Parts: sequence; C-alpha cells; structure tokens
Amino acid sequence: MLRELPVTFPCDDGTLRQAISQHQSALARELRQVLTQLRADIVVYADALWGLGRIAGLVLSPARPVLAVHVIGHGADLAPALAAARRSSARQRA
Repeated sequence: MLRELPVTFPCDDGTLRQAISQHQSALARELRQVLTQLRADIVVYADALWGLGRIAGLVLSPARPVLAVHVIGHGADLAPALAAARRSSARQRA
C-alpha cells in the first residue's frame, strides 16, 4: 500500500487519476524509496490505463522501467504514460 496515494479501493477512474496527478511528486519519491530498498533491477508498470504508468518517468530509480499495456485504453491515462515511456532495444543498451 502506498502511503502517498490517498484513495480507498475500490474507487472510480476519476478519483484515482486525480489522486495520482495531485500527488505525483510524492508518489514518485515513495516509489523510488521502495525500489531502492528492494534493490529492484526492473519495475513493471502494469497498467497505463488505471495505474502508475502515467508517472513512471518521474520515478528516478536505477530500476529499469517497463510499461506494460494490455489493452488500448482511455487517452487520459495512456497519453501521459506513453509520453513518459522511453523506447529501448538490445542494440541501444549495448
């Protein structure tokens, strides 16, 4: 449970989207702390539609971010997640 995400579940899309947007800096800091404590190599933001993928670019962590999108969803969520995503290939990492 993220302390910096002030919602109770279940909640509607608008409530979650607003909470993530209003608290994005604090959420990014908290996620960075969690990933650092866990010494994570990879973090998968499993949903740009109803999740934290929209702030993945703000989480300054050594963990490699992966954005997984299982369906094309609402532009209000997908657009910020894709804007923050960075394309990478094996050739670019070499």
